[in-house]
Amino acid sequence: MKENSNIQLNTFDDPNFSRLIDLTKTTYANREICESGYLGWEYVLNPGGEALIQIAEDEKKVASQYVLLPHDYVLNGRRYRGSISVNTLTDPDYRGKGLFSKLAEKTFGRCTNENIRFTIGIPNHSSYPIFKSKLGFETLGTLPLLIRPLKPIKMAFNYLKRKKTKGDIEIPFFRGTITAEDYKISKLDPIADENIHADFFRKFHSVVPFATARSMEYIRWRYIDIPIRKYIVLKLCKHNQMLGYAVFRARYINGLRCGILVDLCVAEKDMDGWDILMDVIYYISRNNKMDLIFSTAPEHSFEYKLLRKSGYKNVPTALMPRKLPLIFRAHDEHMPAGIRDFSKWFFTFGDYDVF
Repeated sequence: MKENSNIQLNTFDDPNFSRLIDLTKTTYANREICESGYLGWEYVLNPGGEALIQIAEDEKKVASQYVLLPHDYVLNGRRYRGSISVNTLTDPDYRGKGLFSKLAEKTFGRCTNENIRFTIGIPNHSSYPIFKSKLGFETLGTLPLLIRPLKPIKMAFNYLKRKKTKGDIEIPFFRGTITAEDYKISKLDPIADENIHADFFRKFHSVVPFATARSMEYIRWRYIDIPIRKYIVLKLCKHNQMLGYAVFRARYINGLRCGILVDLCVAEKDMDGWDILMDVIYYISRNNKMDLIFSTAPEHSFEYKLLRKSGYKNVPTALMPRKLPLIFRAHDEHMPAGIRDFSKWFFTFGDYDVF
């Protein structure tokens, strides 16, 4: 811990992100948030609005940062502006000074002026106690980690070897449409599919009380316009009606070839069609030599039941690489009824930026 430093807490307003990248490299070198293009996408191009970033500075050096990403949420059928906490980080030389909690409180103070009604997050194990004990967050519930092993023996072997291979895996995919009975599966087109997506959006948010607003603008930003990462966004249709979509990504993690079902959103519970889509994802993974597929969805959701039916198993809590607690803090006392009821929330990897 660095002593006798003259630390000031300020709003970050630099024209570029080089100082934030320097801070990130003290702990997470070679990660995506060390790339200026990625930070520009996440912090500036976000359709919910530019990120709220508070920093602790020791002269010109950034010692710590706290970041909120504004997003639109649909709560009981109405749009609200909320935010999600991301990329909390303190330089190892400045830890133990309480900078994280001080920066967070200053950021929350800005939320009223920005009409941000609440903040949610999925903190890691080191920051979780601070969110709970010092920042007044409540834990709404914990998401499960679901896994479908495809090559169990090879998976265990590669995991033990801990190869240093990293990065996204390029997945060749069809350009047209898969047709099975009355169902069609194809890549989501943000322009051509705007109208059928609008109908999906209305139906999805009519059956899900609390969720990130999955508008086409959000999907395009989150999965299509993002630099560095590569996603496949598949829509399931029946008679030109969009029943929902799935988002898939593949990358190396700890030497394993992992398929990640990032988002799975169902507007119509047509099990025959969803069985077909899940089979497509399975065969994409098998044909591209994935060791496993993993995902998450709240246990009360239809999406969770679909994953379980499709062969995904819950990872025991003791074996999870990290737990997935969904935390919540209100910045406005006038919140929708039931906002703290986890059984009303829908949340997946697609609602934040880890995958």
